[in-house]
Amino acid sequence: MKHATTSPKFTSERIKPAIEAARARVDDPDCPYDPNDAQSVATFFKDAVVACRGGYGAVHAALTAKRKPG
Repeated sequence: MKHATTSPKFTSERIKPAIEAARARVDDPDCPYDPNDAQSVATFFKDAVVACRGGYGAVHAALTAKRKPG
């Protein structure tokens, strides 16, 4: 049986109000980088691997493809 989506679907009409309602600054002492500093965010995610829809297999394949020989 397919599970129902619990999150609301973001349509173009809902995206702009959601962005406008977001806070201008994020204060998260547990975050490993400063989310308010674009360079800090870019440095943290520079080696990130994107794997959409596929669970463990997709993540494993993406990391294997990125892995450098030796």
